[in-house]
Amino acid sequence: MSCFYKALPRIIPQLLLLARPGSEVILVSPWIENVTLYPPIFGNNENRYTRSEIRLSHLLLRLARDYNIRITLILREQDKRSEQVITPLIANQPSYLSVKQVQHIHAKMLITEAFLLKTSANLLWTSLHRNIESCTLASNPYRNPRQCLKVELGVIV
Repeated sequence: MSCFYKALPRIIPQLLLLARPGSEVILVSPWIENVTLYPPIFGNNENRYTRSEIRLSHLLLRLARDYNIRITLILREQDKRSEQVITPLIANQPSYLSVKQVQHIHAKMLITEAFLLKTSANLLWTSLHRNIESCTLASNPYRNPRQCLKVELGVIV
């Protein structure tokens, strides 16, 4: 299914929140920054999140802390922008984060056990809000994020 590119800031948190507790989520983007996303209401009781906006770093931290989801980031290079996303996880849930730098990566994907989002958008503000980007959402035929990454991109983590 193709998706409207301006919907990515809403689709990305919904897909991440659909990940099974205890599973792994893989984000592939040559460059990332601490973009603002627009999640649905999630969590329960004192962990309930009801704001209309959330930063990528905070969402990833919540996934790791509240749902025991392992986060793997595949980046072209780690820079100041990506550090803003990575630092909160390292400070609070270091065992739930894995970062792999792949020198010539150009792909942009979000991979869970159930879903595979392929897009032309980096996880940058300009890609999510200004540029016209493509995106395709499909079920993950491999049912395993690492296997999907290996087959689709030839990247092993």
